[in-house]
Amino acid sequence: MKKKIIVIHLLGTHGKYRERYPTSFMKFTSSKRSNNDWAWMVNEYDNAVLYHDYLVSTIINKVKKEGMLSSVLYFSDHGDDVFEVGDFALHTEKLATFPMFSIPFILWLSPEYKKENSEMVNHLNTYLDRRYMTDDVIHSIFDLLHIQSSSYNERRSIFNTHFLQKKRKISGLDFDDEISLIRDLEEYQQSEIEFDDYGAPLKQRIWVHRVNSTGMLQQSVKRFAGVELDVQYIRSENTFEVNHPPKPFINLSLDEYLGSVNDLSQFWIWLDFKKVDSADIQASLSKLNNLVEKYHLSRHRIVTESKNPTFLKIFNANGYMASYYLEDRTANVSNIGAIKKMIDENGINTASAHADHLNFIQQNLPEIKNILLWAPELNIDNKYHRAKIRRLLSSEERILALLVHMDSAYYR
Repeated sequence: MKKKIIVIHLLGTHGKYRERYPTSFMKFTSSKRSNNDWAWMVNEYDNAVLYHDYLVSTIINKVKKEGMLSSVLYFSDHGDDVFEVGDFALHTEKLATFPMFSIPFILWLSPEYKKENSEMVNHLNTYLDRRYMTDDVIHSIFDLLHIQSSSYNERRSIFNTHFLQKKRKISGLDFDDEISLIRDLEEYQQSEIEFDDYGAPLKQRIWVHRVNSTGMLQQSVKRFAGVELDVQYIRSENTFEVNHPPKPFINLSLDEYLGSVNDLSQFWIWLDFKKVDSADIQASLSKLNNLVEKYHLSRHRIVTESKNPTFLKIFNANGYMASYYLEDRTANVSNIGAIKKMIDENGINTASAHADHLNFIQQNLPEIKNILLWAPELNIDNKYHRAKIRRLLSSEERILALLVHMDSAYYR
């Protein structure tokens, strides 16, 4: 028997949903149509999806009955957002919400196919979390059906061990790191609110990451409650240099940095101490004390971050908010005992980590009263990122601050 490919183009849930299913599939109903309550449209959409599922299963069962080496691949060209994220029922790249572009991708294989292609089939379960776009579906079909073509690229086939994940872009937006961050209607509505219009309680908890220049500091104080910067104590000059290694020094001292703004008395300053030498702790404390007095700063509003236990104990005892820096490699269950011991012995009640480690702190460090997080991949002026920022802050009341990115010509 000749090999055969059958392509079926289904109407699916296109257009008016009520016209996409027979009366016998009217399983979801509502009392009446109303422009104030769109439940009727959601019900009609669900009925259309239910009937569509029936059609797909019917196709699979017909192929199954043939008892031949065969496969069925089903996918959709797009989805619809039916009052799930946006306050509308449609699909458009201009608004770009998760349901519009997240689609089903279903593969059925006959026993004969599985037997003949056991090596590929054995790997399929490991491919379920692969990030994929149907732009590349032709390469996957070539793999599935063993079709030879000069245009075939194994890295673009989801069924291939050499598949290479790539950024998924929709009209210039990142599907995974932007569009998919907004999960429901409430988050969609909140994302439309600009950061500058946030209420004070929320604004107080959002600070700027890596503000290592006077220009960026002057921009930040106009919008934010606090900033984070990197400092390194230089023993030979008894000064703090503002810099994030391995970037070269620009001869910007912390003294000059603080003096570039008129009043920082009510501002939060997160100092990430780099390359702490235990021999310099007392000298760096004394230098910082002098700067605090000179610029009328509040010690309890100055975060001194380090992973050095001696440093933390001394700065904590002198009224600063000493924060234990939880490294990526440290944030695992095997280190809990050592972390708890260090925290207890040095009287530390504040910890700082990347936002990815919030769950680790929540589950293992209940003694921590203040949590400081950073997520520089989140831009405060990106509405999709703002949705995740709000979600993070609402998930844990102990979060004192979340560091985010702010676009600036002075970023270094």
